[in-house]
Amino acid sequence: MVIKKTGQYIGSTLTALFLWLLTACGPATDTPAISTLPLHTGKSMYPDVAIMVDSLFGKDKTISDVKGVTRYVDSLLQKYSYRDSLSYAMLLVSRGLLFNMESTPDSVIKYMRQASYFFDHHPEYPRQRTLLYERIGKSYYFLGNQVSASYYVNRAGIELNGPNGDTLFTDYKLASLYKDIAGISRINQLYEQAQRYILLAIVHGKKIEKRYPRRLLDAYIEALPIFLESDKLDSARYFLDQMNAFSKQFPGSEKSAILLNHNASYYYTVKNWDSARYFCQLTVDIMEKDPDVTPDELGVEYYNLGDIYTWLRDLKKGATYLHKAQDILMADSSLLLDDRLKLQENMLHYYIVAGQQDKAEQQLEALTLANKAFYTQERMRVINDLEAQYHLKEKEKFIHELDTENKLVADELGRKNLLLLVSILVILLAATIVILLAVLMRERRINNEKEKVSLEQRLLRSQMEPHFIFNTLSVLQHIIRTDQKEKSIKYLRNFASLLRISLESSRASLVSLGDEVKALENYLSLQELRFEDKFSYELEIYGGYMEDELLIPPMLLQPFVENAIEHGLRGMPGKGIIRIIIRKKTDVLECIIDDNGCGLNTRTTNKNKRSLSTTITRERLAILGKKTGKPASVEITDKQSLPDNTSGETGTTVRMLIPFQ
Repeated sequence: MVIKKTGQYIGSTLTALFLWLLTACGPATDTPAISTLPLHTGKSMYPDVAIMVDSLFGKDKTISDVKGVTRYVDSLLQKYSYRDSLSYAMLLVSRGLLFNMESTPDSVIKYMRQASYFFDHHPEYPRQRTLLYERIGKSYYFLGNQVSASYYVNRAGIELNGPNGDTLFTDYKLASLYKDIAGISRINQLYEQAQRYILLAIVHGKKIEKRYPRRLLDAYIEALPIFLESDKLDSARYFLDQMNAFSKQFPGSEKSAILLNHNASYYYTVKNWDSARYFCQLTVDIMEKDPDVTPDELGVEYYNLGDIYTWLRDLKKGATYLHKAQDILMADSSLLLDDRLKLQENMLHYYIVAGQQDKAEQQLEALTLANKAFYTQERMRVINDLEAQYHLKEKEKFIHELDTENKLVADELGRKNLLLLVSILVILLAATIVILLAVLMRERRINNEKEKVSLEQRLLRSQMEPHFIFNTLSVLQHIIRTDQKEKSIKYLRNFASLLRISLESSRASLVSLGDEVKALENYLSLQELRFEDKFSYELEIYGGYMEDELLIPPMLLQPFVENAIEHGLRGMPGKGIIRIIIRKKTDVLECIIDDNGCGLNTRTTNKNKRSLSTTITRERLAILGKKTGKPASVEITDKQSLPDNTSGETGTTVRMLIPFQ
C-alpha cells in the first residue's frame, strides 16, 4: 500500500545531484570510448570543468537552457577527449545527467558506465565512485531492471562500508545514500540487507536531527515497510510510532498521504480493519484531490480500501471502490501485472462474501488466467535479469582484454631501446599472461556452468508452482459451486497465505527450513479442510531447526505430500495418516513422508504415467546435487513390496536427501 512517486523524486533532486556529481564522476557517448585513453590524470582540466559549471548555473542552481548546456558539454567532450581522462570522465557524467533531465535512463546508464571505467581503476576517488554507482543503480531501477539496480547500489554500499566510508560524505548525505540503498534492496526482497542499511541511515539521521529533522523522518518512513514486509511486526510497530511522533514536528504532515498510507499498511497487515479503514479512507480522500497522483496509484488504494470494507462486511462501499479500481487498472494492460492480480483476488473475496456464486466462478477463472500470465512474466523476467548479469560480466572481460593489450603495446615500445632485456621480459610476461588467461578461462567456464545450473533450477520451479496453484484453485471452485460460503472463505484465507509465501520466495533460489515447514503446514491445513478430516498428519522436525536457519530449495516436499493425499489416501474406508519426519545429517536433511494408503501397486491411476510434479522434483534434486557436490536423491517404496512386511501393512514411504546451506 506504499505510494511511489518516482517522477516527483527525480525532479526534486535533479539540480543538486547534477552539481554534486559533476565534481566527481563520468559515463559514455558517441565520442571516443574512455577505455581507449591512457589511465592518467596528467595536467588536469578540473579547473576548466569547474568554470564550466559556474557558467551554466546561477546562484539559485537552476538550469536556464538544457539544449544549450547539452551542446556546450558535447563541444567540451570533443575538445578534451584525448587530453585528460579525469576531465573526460567528469564531462561524461555531466552528459549523462543531462539525459537524466530528459527522463531517458538508458542513455544515463550508457554514459555513466563508460565513466565508471576511469574511477574503477583509480582507488583514490572513492567518493566519486560511490556516487556514480548509486546513480547507475537508480537508473536501472527506473528501467525496471532490478538485478542490475541491486548490483550497482550494493557496490555503492561496499564503498561506504570500507575502512574510511563514513568520512567520504557528511552525515546528511550518508543518511540519504543508506536510505536509497535500503529502498532498492527492499524492492528486491533482500530484507536483511535492507534492514542493515536503513538502520545506518537512522544512525546518521539522528546525528543531524536538530538541523535536518526531515532526513530522520524520511529514514523512519522507509524503515516501516522494510520491517513490515519482513514480518517483524514488533519492529514495524516501533518505527510506526517513531514516524508518527516525529512527523508532528512538521505542521500539516498528519495529512501527508504517504504517512497515512504507511499507517493503513500496518493495520491492514495486523488485520485491525477499523483502523485500516480509517487511514486508508483518509489516504484516498487526499490522493483524489492531488493533481500529481497518477491514476494507477489511486487504483491501488481503491482496491485496498474496497477489500477492507469487504472484511468489515460493508459490501456496498466495498463494491464501489473495487469497481473504481477495476475501471482504472484493468483498462490499461501496461500497468503492473501483480497489481491487477491483487485486484482480482480482492474481487473474488468480495463475490464470495456477497454470495454471488456466478460472478465468483467467473472471477476465479479470470484469476486463474492472471496467475498463468504472472508466472509467464516471472519466467521472462528471470531470463532477462540473468542476461543483464551476463552482459555486466562481458563488460569486465572487455576491460581486462584492453588492459592486456595496453601492456603488450608498452612492451613493444620499450624493446626499441633495450632489445635483449625487453625480449626476456616479454617472454616472461607472455608466459604469465598465458597462465593467467588459462586460469581466468577455467574460472569463467565454472561460473558459466553454475549460472546455467541455477537458471535450469529456477525454470523447473516455475513449471512446478503453477501446477500446484491450479490444482488448489480447482478445489476452491468446487467449494464455491457447492455454496459452502464459510468454508470457502476459510479456504481462501489459507490459500492466500500460502500463495503469498510462494510469491515471496519466487525470486529466491533458497528459502529457510522454517519458511518451508510453515508453507507445508498451510498446505496440509488446506487439504485437511478440503477432505473434512478424512486424514490426519504429524510433523516431526528435529529440535532447534528454527535457530539453525538452514536454507533449502523451496517446494521440494509438497509434491510428494500431495501425491500421498490425492492418490494414496483417496478412497480409503478408514482414516488416513501422513507422517512427515525431517532429520539433520552432516551435509543433508533426511526427509521421510510416510502414509498408510493403498500403496503404489494398487492405485487406480495409470501406473506408467509419472506425476509431473514428482518428475520435476527429481530433476531439481539432480541439478542441486550437481551444483553442490553433495548427495541429493529421492527413493519411493511401496510397503507391500518389502520382504519383511509380514503384517500386510499398506502405504508408501518417500525418503529424500536434500543438501542444505
